[in-house]
Amino acid sequence: MFNLFRKENRIQAEFTSFLQQEKYRCKKADEFIRMLSEAIPYVAEEVWGLRDKEITIGDNIVFQFEEKGFYLMDERNDTIEEVEMLKGQLYWKSVQVIMNYAKDMIEDIQERDAGRNRLVAEMANLTQQMKNSPIISDLNVKVFRV
Repeated sequence: MFNLFRKENRIQAEFTSFLQQEKYRCKKADEFIRMLSEAIPYVAEEVWGLRDKEITIGDNIVFQFEEKGFYLMDERNDTIEEVEMLKGQLYWKSVQVIMNYAKDMIEDIQERDAGRNRLVAEMANLTQQMKNSPIISDLNVKVFRV
């Protein structure tokens, strides 16, 4: 027998499936944004030495330190909206900008980590050379004692 509503049932099922998947994806993206919102203030202060009230991420996303959140600025900078409150394509474009920023931030942290490790190793080497120097050893400087 011919089912007149077969196509509509299939469309409804696909639509319902998409909505469930979208809720899951948004939940994961929101969790990522919240995790990053906790990490950025620490990185900004401890790694970069920043004390700004906000940093610009991409063309129209800012991270505000007091609120610990990402905000979308409109083109005229008249209004802002929290990224987690956005919907649809605007939301996902904002998430992509934040993810790109996170990738750049991780690369920057890794480079700084390697550079600071080299600096500390050079410091240890210089300290040892100074300990072995006859002038420094004669001064009996407390700083260089082990």
